[in-house]
Amino acid sequence: MAMLLVGVALAPLGCTRRPPPVQTGNADEDSCTDLLDSAMPLLEPGTLGVSADTGRAVQLLSQWISNDDCDFQDAVEPLDEEDSELLERLFTKEDAATVAQLQFGEEDVIHVRDRILDRRMAEGLTKNLDSDRERIAHLFDSVVQNIALIPPGGTEIPLSTFNITLIGRGTAADRAWVFVELLRQLQLDSVIIRPQLVDGDAADGDRLFVGVTTLDGILLFDPAAGIPVPSADQVAPADRSAAELAVTASIRPATLKEVVADPTLLTAYDSASEPIAAEQLMPPRVSVIATTSHARGAVDVLEQSLAGEYTVRLYDPLHNSSAGPGLIDRISRFGEGIFTADDVTLWDYPQRRMKEARRLSESDQSRLRLRLIGFDAPVEINRETQSETRTGRQREARLEMLSGRPVQAIKEFQLIRIDERFGNQTNVRPDIRTMYRQATDDAFYWTALCQFERGGANFPTSAATAARYVENGSGWVAEAQRLQATALAASGEFEKALEVVDRCRADGIDTTRLNVLAERWRTKQDADTAEDSAVDESSE
Repeated sequence: MAMLLVGVALAPLGCTRRPPPVQTGNADEDSCTDLLDSAMPLLEPGTLGVSADTGRAVQLLSQWISNDDCDFQDAVEPLDEEDSELLERLFTKEDAATVAQLQFGEEDVIHVRDRILDRRMAEGLTKNLDSDRERIAHLFDSVVQNIALIPPGGTEIPLSTFNITLIGRGTAADRAWVFVELLRQLQLDSVIIRPQLVDGDAADGDRLFVGVTTLDGILLFDPAAGIPVPSADQVAPADRSAAELAVTASIRPATLKEVVADPTLLTAYDSASEPIAAEQLMPPRVSVIATTSHARGAVDVLEQSLAGEYTVRLYDPLHNSSAGPGLIDRISRFGEGIFTADDVTLWDYPQRRMKEARRLSESDQSRLRLRLIGFDAPVEINRETQSETRTGRQREARLEMLSGRPVQAIKEFQLIRIDERFGNQTNVRPDIRTMYRQATDDAFYWTALCQFERGGANFPTSAATAARYVENGSGWVAEAQRLQATALAASGEFEKALEVVDRCRADGIDTTRLNVLAERWRTKQDADTAEDSAVDESSE
């Protein structure tokens, strides 16, 4: 079985070319700015594809980039022969030819929308954290909590990272892709490292490991299991708080160097996985993560023209420029003798999925519309005209949640759940009833998740909400059971948490993540019991 590792390297700031931003001051420049100001609101995560057409956004950006008043023709550094050869080696020849063009396509406006959400998520979820290690660990845990794995045999719909994250379901590769893009907004470089294929392996394995390159080495994470790959050297659970032990940030990740020396670290925590031989990792298959939008000159110009709330990392060239090394050369600096720049290729998953997402079959389009309908809730009715307005507050609440604002999200989710009675009225159309049924079920589970994200005194509340969902919910029962166990553990209720883990196993729910955490909870519980006994004996 082929396996996949994703590595992420800390990138120095300012390594991409920085053409001057658009300035105002005369009529021509004001006209240029007005065009961009008209386009950007259409690219908002809650707007593009909802109330704003992607074609209109492409049209406005194309007018802006080609406007003589803007004078961007000299803002893009031309590709030399070596750059062109590199791009043709990594992308298809057709895709590579579009990189140097000073124009926008539908894939680019989707890219901008998705990266705006990534930026808000990365900043919102890590704003109170001090170190890169803390930020990386918390982002990984947030991705795992917010994107449930599609169950075996489930049908996938190709989606961009925005819809993957909004809906909250995806594959292990989807989790890896979202994680990598979030890290990119924190100026972190990404790379895919896959063991060499052996006879009988399929080209795409079903196991993925995500790594983060730091000064301590490439730290490995498993998005399928939802945990960092545990190193052999761990901090004793007795020295951790209950809240720390409830999340995977308490697990010290193994490094790539460690697993090359001892490949059993990759599979020791998952009895269902097949072993990896050391020679499969020396050298591994190495692939950078990028689409043509990351490398396109027009996207570079757009990034440098944005400021304020739209400050976002859009451009991440693969090739070197006068401003510094490109992604491939930056990545190769972190090879640690395991891989070099000559080993680097392109992971085609994001580019392929973006293309597939724009060419959905009619049946997939219908399924996607049905899955997204809940985000239009609630509906407001004009009593005089009986006209309907789909407010989209469920979508707004989910975006607040993803951006690290759980308090605001909970308020909206509660209002939507209260409004469920309208959706249950007998005279309501079937599509509206479906909308409310889906919205209230999602809001129920996501409320429990938001309560957990708030932490502290909210852990018991989260556990109770998750338990009620297990009894009364429908779409997220397995996820709610796992959340219940995690929230109980965070509250210090280790015995109850372990009972829920046992119920998960009995119900056939995947507990790979919980198994690793539960072992640490049990150790902490035993240590606390021993400490209490020692105190009792000394007081007698």
